[in-house]
Amino acid sequence: MRFLSGHKKTCFIYIVLLLSLSACSSASAFNRALDSDALYNEGILIPFNPAEAVTLSYETVTVLRDDLIRQMNIAATPFYPFQSHLYFPHGGGYFSGAFVNAGQRVQEGDVLAILTFPPELLEIERLQLIYQIEYIYNGKNEVLEQQLAMVENKLAGLKIVAPFDGLVTFAHNAAPGTFFSGVPPIFAIANESTVLFFADASPLHIRFGDVLTLQVIGGDPFEARVINDPIVSGNHYTQARFWLAPCDLFIGTSAHGANFYIDLSYAIAENTLVLPQRAVQSDGVGMRHFVQLYENGHTTKRYVIIGAVEGSTAQILSGLDEGQKVALP
Repeated sequence: MRFLSGHKKTCFIYIVLLLSLSACSSASAFNRALDSDALYNEGILIPFNPAEAVTLSYETVTVLRDDLIRQMNIAATPFYPFQSHLYFPHGGGYFSGAFVNAGQRVQEGDVLAILTFPPELLEIERLQLIYQIEYIYNGKNEVLEQQLAMVENKLAGLKIVAPFDGLVTFAHNAAPGTFFSGVPPIFAIANESTVLFFADASPLHIRFGDVLTLQVIGGDPFEARVINDPIVSGNHYTQARFWLAPCDLFIGTSAHGANFYIDLSYAIAENTLVLPQRAVQSDGVGMRHFVQLYENGHTTKRYVIIGAVEGSTAQILSGLDEGQKVALP
């Protein structure tokens, strides 16, 4: 340092010392940042304390395992009630005249008409049956005894009675004394509690024994049970036919030809993972779906595959497990 004067020499030494101290300080700070959990922000070291971290508040829902239920309201049209056609017995008889007319309501056991028969022929047949039972079969023959009971009923006048409560939909208007033998039917009784319905498509999910809730405009809702496996027909536009009871639909003319609405619910997926649909988002890239998985106060984007969506509920096929929490957007 001979080329430096004494004053300049002193200044140079100070500058070298300052640069050395600055370099040592920077190296020491860098090592501390590497050796400790610290954050470096604009040249100032800020110690990181996880307990002081800010946790955001999220509204969350839980992934559940449940049945995915579809609820529908379908239109169904009553077609006709179950009918029983009553005939004269084979062998013929004389019609006394109908005691009821079409459109009249009857109760089970009500007498609709009485048939009479030539008494001379019936009495001969009765005596022949008694002789066979007593002297040929020693007083016991069930078949002949039944025949004898029928002959005795005919002698007293054979009553035709209503088989159930219902509506008389047909009554023969032949004059009293008209002779009939087997055909045609002389009465038809409609069981108003058992009605045939037509509905489209969705009743494929209706089964024997289901209890349905029906509603007609202006009427009160009521329940009826499906009493047969629905008959499905049609190729492109499927229809189903099924009997419901009890309905009592044809009490009063307002129900005739009316459209009924059936509240129908059934499981489209059983024992499956479900989430509220609003928890599932789409990124617009190939329509991929994702949720914000919530864990330990933080959210993570998690891609999922969804299945059926019914109402406000979505089926989760993969990407989540039961019990996990998802943040709502």
